[in-house]
Amino acid sequence: MLSTRYRNRSVNEIIAQTLPVSILLGGCAFVLSLVFGITMGSLSAFFWNRPFDKITQAITLAGISIPSFVLAPLSVLIFAILLRLLPPAGWGSPDKIILPTLCLGIPYGCVVCRLTRSSMLEVLHSDYIRTARAKGLNEPYILFVHALKAAAPPIIAYCGPLAANLMTGSMVIEQIFGISGMGSFFVDGVLNRDVFLVSGVTLVYSLLLITFNLVADILCLLFDKRIVLE
Repeated sequence: MLSTRYRNRSVNEIIAQTLPVSILLGGCAFVLSLVFGITMGSLSAFFWNRPFDKITQAITLAGISIPSFVLAPLSVLIFAILLRLLPPAGWGSPDKIILPTLCLGIPYGCVVCRLTRSSMLEVLHSDYIRTARAKGLNEPYILFVHALKAAAPPIIAYCGPLAANLMTGSMVIEQIFGISGMGSFFVDGVLNRDVFLVSGVTLVYSLLLITFNLVADILCLLFDKRIVLE
């Protein structure tokens, strides 16, 4: 099936060339969002109602509220133009991956952080956590082993659609940083009324969404023993 915008290229060829770029960008952003969100959310729940918790909540609220079309140009202005630490656009070398990964992963990491905090607060006030402390277990072990395992199901359930969204690439981030991923071609397809290209990208996104949601459900089954298959 040929694209109506790119006459000499098929939809399958475009997706085969752009999907690995979006998967690499989305995979880096996915890892960043989980590491940042789970770590900061767990620590925020541990220091509940203390200055660290309040500062973390303010930062995550700002991260969720600022749209990506504002965050990305602002990051380019600060880190690329003013500080000259990172390249403003492009793709291929490791230093060109850092800035788009941060702009794509941090907002979702803020969501994971707040989700982890709310889930961890409920677990940290449970009876078996008090029993673990009474046995003399150290706090990091209690926090990141016992409590995090019990608080994991809501986080895992959110990771399904999050992974599908990030793996297909961000349209705004790819456009701003000049990345030839699937998201930028999807925008071009919509603007040029390329029905075949838009349909192909939508089909890939739907398949990834179903796959990652299925994986998330299976992981929830493994982590939460209260779920029973019938």
